[in-house]
Amino acid sequence: MAKNNGADAYKKLVRVLLVLFVLVVICGAGYMLMERTIQAQQEDNAAYAKQENQLQQEQYQQALAEWQKQEVKAEDPTWPQPRQEGWDVTDLTGFGLNNPYDVTVTRQELLMGSMILVNKWHALPDDYYDVANNNLLAVYQTDKTIPVSGSSVKLLPDALSALSQMLAAAKEDGLENFLIEEGYRSLEKQQQYYTEAESNYTSRYSGEALKQKTIASGVNYPGTSEYQSGFAFNPRRYLSGDSEFNSAKFYETPHSDWLLENGWKYGFVFRFPVEGYPNNTVADKSYKTGVTSKLMIYRYVGEGHAAVMNAMDMCMEEYVEYLMAHPHIAVYENGTLKYEITRKNANTQSGATVEVSGNAKDYSVSMDNCGGVIVCMSY
Repeated sequence: MAKNNGADAYKKLVRVLLVLFVLVVICGAGYMLMERTIQAQQEDNAAYAKQENQLQQEQYQQALAEWQKQEVKAEDPTWPQPRQEGWDVTDLTGFGLNNPYDVTVTRQELLMGSMILVNKWHALPDDYYDVANNNLLAVYQTDKTIPVSGSSVKLLPDALSALSQMLAAAKEDGLENFLIEEGYRSLEKQQQYYTEAESNYTSRYSGEALKQKTIASGVNYPGTSEYQSGFAFNPRRYLSGDSEFNSAKFYETPHSDWLLENGWKYGFVFRFPVEGYPNNTVADKSYKTGVTSKLMIYRYVGEGHAAVMNAMDMCMEEYVEYLMAHPHIAVYENGTLKYEITRKNANTQSGATVEVSGNAKDYSVSMDNCGGVIVCMSY
């Protein structure tokens, strides 16, 4: 009996050892399998990382190539070549600026830009007037060389400075005794004019019909008068004690012809050209400006913009539309670059960031009141 018990114990021990051996084999196999799995996963991760790195490198190289292409394009000698005589405007749409850098411009600065368009379709922004009032200058107090009709005549600084230079140049050419009758017109004053004109039609019209009838009578709806820009003025001429000199219709005088021919050199344009007015060299632009009346209004837009408008015979509305279609142009005089002008669509509620060429001597920035920002660089 004891012998059988020993045999049984031996058999149990063998079975236990076999079980342990199997477990060891299984564990070893499992460990090797896990090692291989981990190694395979690491290899897969490494391959994925390599692939990602390669993709990022390719994207970087592609971006670098695009940037280099732009750099080459900006200096591409195949740019449209300007005429070597006179003024010429070339379209550089698609070409970048040379040595560009970013400039951030505030909302207030954009509002005071000289290219803000105002007409019956584009009213001045509601926040324009407070900014304008903080910048307006009384002409008679600021520059005694400019004759004005009264102390109420005011202009924005850029327009006033350019007007002083222009009248000084006219004097050198033998033309004196200009008189500036009107400059900036406040919203309240325009509202007064409009209400007085409207009262003539309230018995027969109402609503939109009343508004259109009042506007048709020749009075702008408040917010849409060029006088409200602060960049416009109404010129006349006046010589004390000379009734004949004073009674002449301004558009028939040499003073008017001189302004029309030379005003653009100082940044001014005749704002509302109609057929034959102010002289027979003028083509009709009323289909663009919306103004058919013969209004003697000059508007400051800046020398670069005025040069383009003069060279291309454009009114302000045409010029803004042109920049929408050609958002990068260069302006040459006798083959020499004078101005470079860009436009981009932008939300200007909080200001805007624009690009300026590092090669430019100076620049100006303005909103155009048509959803865009215009930059004029001078050289």
